[in-house]
Amino acid sequence: MIAWFKARHDQEWDFRTYDLRENEKGEPIGYKPYRFKQEIGLPYNLANVQCALNTMWETTRDCFMLVCISNKNEEHKNKELGVIQNNYIMDVKTGVIREAKFSFGEYQELLIDQRYLGPTSMFRTFDFKEGKPLKTPIYYINNET
Repeated sequence: MIAWFKARHDQEWDFRTYDLRENEKGEPIGYKPYRFKQEIGLPYNLANVQCALNTMWETTRDCFMLVCISNKNEEHKNKELGVIQNNYIMDVKTGVIREAKFSFGEYQELLIDQRYLGPTSMFRTFDFKEGKPLKTPIYYINNET
C-alpha cells in the first residue's frame, strides 16, 4: 500500500492510498481517497487544533497510525498517559480517530524517526545535553493491539 497526504490537517484529515491487495470479494482495492473531519481537540475543549501529519501507515486492515505535530500544549495532556499525545489511530471504516494508547514518557516529544515494520512499528528518540547527543531508547510497538 502506498499512502500520500498533504502536511496540514487543521480542519479535516485528507489522504489517499493505492492498495494492491484485494477486498473481501476478491476485487483489487486500488485507489481510495479519505476525508474525515479533524476533531482531535474535542476531548480538550479546543475548537481549533493546528495539526501537521508527519507520517502514516496501516497498522491493521483499514486502521492507520498517524504520527503528528499539533499546537496542543501542557494543558492538553492525556490524563491517563500524562503526556501530550500527538499519535493517533484512525479506523477508516467507522471514521473514528482516537489517541494512541501508548506513551514514550519523557521522550514523547523527542521522536526523530518512525518506521512501519509489518506487525511492529519502531519509534526512535533523541536528546542532547550541552550540545552532545545522549543515548536514548528505541521503542517497538505491536501494530495489532
